[in-house]
Amino acid sequence: MPSAPLVSLLIPTHNNARTIGETVQSCLRQSFGDLDLLIYDEERRDGTLDILQKLASQDPRIRLMTSPTNSGPLRAWRKLLHEARGRYATFVWSDDLLLPRYVETLAGVLQKHPQDLLAGCNAYRYYLPDDPQVPVEPANLDKPNASW
Repeated sequence: MPSAPLVSLLIPTHNNARTIGETVQSCLRQSFGDLDLLIYDEERRDGTLDILQKLASQDPRIRLMTSPTNSGPLRAWRKLLHEARGRYATFVWSDDLLLPRYVETLAGVLQKHPQDLLAGCNAYRYYLPDDPQVPVEPANLDKPNASW
C-alpha cells in the first residue's frame, strides 16, 4: 500500500455531472502533489459516476466511494473524514474550483505552525446560471474572471 499523502481533498457529490469534472481537474492541477482525492458520490441520477470513473482511471490519486442512497451532507462529510488518509484534510464542494496553490498555501501554514489545527484561505466559487441549458465557458484558473 502506498504511503499516506499529507493532504486529502474530500469531495461529497450528489447529481453534479455539470460541475464535478472541472472541480476534480482543479484539484489534480494543484502545485502541491502530496495529496489524494476522496470522492463520495451519493444517489446520482445523472452522469456523475461515469465522469468520476473515467477520471479515477486516469489518476491513481482519486479514490471513489458510492452509495445508492443520499445520506445528506453531514453524514457524507463524516464518511469522508473516516476514510481520509492524509494528515490534513479539507472539504471541496463539487462545484468549487481550487486555485493552483490552494493546497500548497494551506499545508504550508499548518506545517509552519504545527500547534494550529485549522487553516483557511480565500478561494472563489464558480457560480453557474440557474438554467442548465445556458452554456458555461470553462474557467481559466490562471486568469480568473473578477466577477466570480
